[in-house]
Amino acid sequence: MKKIIVFCAFIALFSHQPFSFGKTMPTILLVLGSERKGRMAEPLSQAIAAIVDRSKVNVRIIDLQEYSLPFIDLHNPQRTGTMEKWAAEVRDADALILLIPNYNDGYSSVIKNAIDVLVDEGKNKIAGLVSYAGGYGSTNPITTLTPCLKSIGIEPLADSYVVIPFISSALASDNTFKKNEVSDEIKKMLLDMYKKLGVA
Repeated sequence: MKKIIVFCAFIALFSHQPFSFGKTMPTILLVLGSERKGRMAEPLSQAIAAIVDRSKVNVRIIDLQEYSLPFIDLHNPQRTGTMEKWAAEVRDADALILLIPNYNDGYSSVIKNAIDVLVDEGKNKIAGLVSYAGGYGSTNPITTLTPCLKSIGIEPLADSYVVIPFISSALASDNTFKKNEVSDEIKKMLLDMYKKLGVA
C-alpha cells in the first residue's frame, strides 16, 4: 500500500512539471551578420545573450566571420567544409536570432550569402530579427530579408522584431543595454520565441 501511495505522489509531482525525461532544451543560434572591423554585432550579441533565460533554452553565439563562407560556384556547387559546418549548426538548432546591420537601408551580403548556403536545414525553424544602425535606421532590412528567409523554410517572428537606432548609444561599455526600452523589446521577442518553442 505504501509503495502505491509513493508512486502516486511521484506521478502527481511530475505531471505538473514542464520538463519530461529525455527532452533537451531548445537551442537558439545568435548569429552575427557583419564581418566589418569595429562592428557593433559583437557587443550587441553579448548584451542579448545576457538576458536570455538559460533555464528555458541553450544559446550559442555564431560569428559568421569565423566561417569565411565563400560564394557558391554555380559551375561547381559543392559545399565546402565551412559551408557544411554552418548548415549543420542551423539544422541542429531550433531557432535563430539574426543580428542585421543596416547597410544602405538593406541587410548585409554576409547574411544573404549565409542563407543561400542553406538547402533544407532551415525548414521548421523560427527566427528573431534584430536590425541595428549607426543612425536612425528603418524596418527595411527586416522587411526585405523576411521573404528570403521564408523561401528556405525559416519563419520570422512577425510581431516582435526589433530595430535599434544609434546602436553605439544603446550599449554600455560593459556590453549591456543602456536603454530599458531596447532591452524590453528584446525580452518581448525572446518571450515570443519561448512560446513558439513551447518553453514559455
